[in-house]
Amino acid sequence: MRFSQSLLKSYQYVMEVILLYVLFMLLYIHTEQLPPILPFLFITGVGAMVIAFLLSLMKSNTPYVFIMLVVPLLALVSSEIGMSFSQSLVLGAIVCYRMVVHFHKNPKLTEAFILNGSLLFGGLTYFAAKVQGYIYSDLVLYLLVTQLVFFMIGKILNSVSTSSLVMKEMATKNNSWSVVGLFSGLFVGAIGVAVIFPIVFVKGLSFVSTIIGTSLYWVSKPLFNAVEDIDSFRGSRGESVGSLNWEDNDNKNPFLEMLGYFDIWFYLTILGAIILAVILFLLARKRFVKEAVVVGDVFQYATVTEGIQVPTAKWRRPRKQTPQAKVRRLILELEVLSAQNGLGRFHHESVTEWLMRNQFLDARLVELYERVRYGDEELNDNENAACEEMAKEIKAKIKNVKKQK
Repeated sequence: MRFSQSLLKSYQYVMEVILLYVLFMLLYIHTEQLPPILPFLFITGVGAMVIAFLLSLMKSNTPYVFIMLVVPLLALVSSEIGMSFSQSLVLGAIVCYRMVVHFHKNPKLTEAFILNGSLLFGGLTYFAAKVQGYIYSDLVLYLLVTQLVFFMIGKILNSVSTSSLVMKEMATKNNSWSVVGLFSGLFVGAIGVAVIFPIVFVKGLSFVSTIIGTSLYWVSKPLFNAVEDIDSFRGSRGESVGSLNWEDNDNKNPFLEMLGYFDIWFYLTILGAIILAVILFLLARKRFVKEAVVVGDVFQYATVTEGIQVPTAKWRRPRKQTPQAKVRRLILELEVLSAQNGLGRFHHESVTEWLMRNQFLDARLVELYERVRYGDEELNDNENAACEEMAKEIKAKIKNVKKQK
């Protein structure tokens, strides 16, 4: 399960990086240069691994400001190997935000969303590059095909790693046919993106542009005819129509003079600074909180919540949760909520000390929790009743903590 989850996130991350590079090409389609590949790979590859490594070392309730300090260092190194510092800073902030949000969690972007977004934005980028006469416009198609190939390989490996070996012959046969069908479909899709997609997309956009231009021509034609009739009528009466003197107006119009000093990179820098400030603000408000992993009736601390389910037979009814398991679950829920509200447990502090310090339970119930937490002893009726009492008190404390948000 862990291997499949890491594989799922890794190949989806590669797909997201390819989409990000396609969008990055929009800044270079008016030039004859290729977007710097080595700095881009350094930030999205090495930078992402460094951020993930630092996240794995973080303790509970630690602010993300320490992770954000890595972004300017990555931008500084990237600026030394070919990319501007401002672009590197924005790109590093995007990668940092992506790694923090998706760390030890399932990706929020689905595969269908990434593929559809890549086809849409990739097609628009390809069309704009063709219109601008960009010499590297075909690179967009190669990137889309590469994205499909990564999706194909990752999907196959993910399905193989999670395939069941129950009823070996039937399961193996079904999985084999599903893998073959998936491979064939994605292979045909890659050919379609490489050959059919550019023709259909460019021709389609050209057709739409032609229709819009023709409609605007027929809409504006009566207006121009009316202006021409007025000029001819005034000329027949001997009135001077005069000229517009566009050349003189060009020299005197301050707005046109201002446009001559217009620098698009300056405004793109301002836009990038705004995006960077928003990302850093969102990260600065977050704190790293350890969540609980549920494995059967046992609760452990980890930095990930995984959907692990206990396989139960269909003819059996689900076992009722014991008072001990109920108390353990509520204690963990209380600790997670407390950590989010500044009442978390210190690293040198045990659970019972934490309960006593925050006065979540009285001394008698805290002593009983020492026996409850391990679940390896049988409790008598009085102790089970005390567990129910403890569960009620913990539920009340959870409600109080939620109100403090």
